[in-house]
Order: sequence, then C-alpha cells, then structure tokens
Amino acid sequence: MTATTNGDRLIAAGRLSYAINEETTVYGFAQQTFENNGLEAYDRYGLGVTRDIENGWAVTGEVSDGTGGLGGRVLVERRDSTTSSTYFGYELDPGRAIDAGISTADNGGKYVLGGRRQISDDTQIFAENTYDIFDRDRTLTSAYGLQYQASDFLTYDTAIEIGQINSADDGDLDRTALSFGLRYEDDALRASGRVELRRDDAEEGSTQNDFDAIYLSANARYKIDEERRLVLSFSSANSDTDGSSVLDGRLIDASIGYAYRPILDER
Repeated sequence: MTATTNGDRLIAAGRLSYAINEETTVYGFAQQTFENNGLEAYDRYGLGVTRDIENGWAVTGEVSDGTGGLGGRVLVERRDSTTSSTYFGYELDPGRAIDAGISTADNGGKYVLGGRRQISDDTQIFAENTYDIFDRDRTLTSAYGLQYQASDFLTYDTAIEIGQINSADDGDLDRTALSFGLRYEDDALRASGRVELRRDDAEEGSTQNDFDAIYLSANARYKIDEERRLVLSFSSANSDTDGSSVLDGRLIDASIGYAYRPILDER
C-alpha cells in the first residue's frame, strides 16, 4: 500500500459448481463491485474445471476476465495417498497489478512447485517453492513447514519462508517470514486461523527500505443443515517501514457468504 492508496470497496461474489461425473467438476464464478470509494472497481467472471486422472493425477484449470484483463490458473497434482502429494502450477492474478499501480502487461505471474508427506500418524511435513515475475522484480521463495494433528478436531501448523526479491531498479531484498496456524473441524463447523510475521531486509546498495508486516487471517464454514452453509472470512495486514517513501499501511478484508446445494441433485 502506498501513500496515495486510501479507500474501501464493497463486492458481491458467487460461485456455481456442477459435478459431471465422479472424475470431473466444472464451475463458474463472478464478482461485481457495488460500491467503491477511493479504490478502483474490481469486477471479474470466469470458468474452471477439475479433472481426476488415472494413477492419482488431478488437473485444475481456470480462466477469467474483467477488470485488469485476462487471468488464469493451472495446477497439476499427483496424490500418492490421501495424505501425501506433489504439485506444480502457474497463476496469473490481474488484481495484483491493479493494486500495485503497474500495467497488467508487466505481471508475469507466479510459478509454484511443492509437496506434502505424512511422516507419522499425526504429523505431516510440507515444502513449497515459488518463482514470481512481477514488474521488474523477480522473487524466489522457499517455504518449509510442519503440521501436527492434536486430536480428531484440532490441527496446528507452523512454517518458515525464506526468499530474495531481485529488482532491476531498486536493488535486492532478503525476505524471512514465520507463521503459525490452527484448524478446527467437526460435523457442523470448519474454522481456521493464521498469523504471519514478515521481515524484508534491504541489501547494501539497495534503494529499498526495510519492511515489517503482520498478517492475520481467519475462515469459517458452518453447516446449517444438509443443504445450506454459512461462509465467513477475514484478513488484515499491518505494515511498518523504516523509510519515508512508503507510509505505514493497514488493509482489512472481510466477507460473508451463503452456499446452497439441493440434496435432490447430487451434482
């Protein structure tokens, strides 16, 4: 967030999924800005498909259009079991360019490669590498984490992220992040929360500033009955920099949704 970014935006969004068969699901989604003050309207619509292939392979493809131009996502996953998997993919999110105030043509998207392995009855480890092409910046980040299932209902996880941002214009930054999360799930309620502490250190000779941030997120899904669900989400970001070119920033995003699936039609 820069010193010139200040405002709010109210968006309504919806998604409709249809299972063609046990292996294939298609979906469509749309969002429309109903009110905005200081922030640009952000309207999107798109289609996607998820397909399970033989031998544990699965593919998800998605394309969207609207404010900011074309966007898309492709993810290929190989499941060795219900608890171990490997995946790789690519994502192009036009909203990032809009929020950063750069041309969408300068947003090269993000590549991801990762995996998850079960090492005991209650413990999993995971790792993920991402390569991000954004404007004249190139970011390579590696994340490593541990997930522990404390009970049938409660799971904890922690992760560390290490990376470097290479900027052709402003010099390089070293990034370190530490996060903690928990998830609760029973027959009626699914809820999760996470806090992340992030530190960006400018290397010698860089014109960029050191940057500290705290990110909070929470999600919940409540089962009203067999047909209806209530969906809630919240996220916030608070940032602090040691320079004067970028002011301290705060971002809050909250949403509430309602999902309906007729039990007379399993698709």
